[in-house]
Amino acid sequence: MGIFSRKHIDALVVAPEPEIVERPTVTADELERMVYETYREKLSLAQELAEKDATIARLKEQVDKLNAAETFSRQSESERRRLESEAKRLSDANDHLTEELRQERAKVSARDLKIMQLEKDSAALADERLAEFLRGMADEAEHLGGGWSKARVVEFVTTYVRKIEGGE
Repeated sequence: MGIFSRKHIDALVVAPEPEIVERPTVTADELERMVYETYREKLSLAQELAEKDATIARLKEQVDKLNAAETFSRQSESERRRLESEAKRLSDANDHLTEELRQERAKVSARDLKIMQLEKDSAALADERLAEFLRGMADEAEHLGGGWSKARVVEFVTTYVRKIEGGE
């Protein structure tokens, strides 16, 4: 037994001349015309392929432009949301500051009213003290009689001021 199979020598011999079973029915002119038509079809297909490649390139360019527009749109939307958030934050801060201003104005108004009341009370107190002062002078004038000298007036006023400052 051999590992390789052996072919018979007769099978390897080439036939001296091929046998033509059927004669071609196409003439040389027709064959040339068919080759020319095939060549023209090949050129037409090559031109169509070039047009399709150009269309593909144009469509790729449009896709790139659309992708760029979409990216810009997303970035614009993101920027719009960021700016809306910033505007909301600023609006809230503005509202807060407006409320603080309103409260401060209310405090100032309350202080102004208190100052006006104190001025009114102070004026009434001053009028009361002046009246008391004048009554005191009248009483002294009645007890001492006339003859008020400058020294006597100054002494009376300083004594009265000390009484007021002492809280009497």
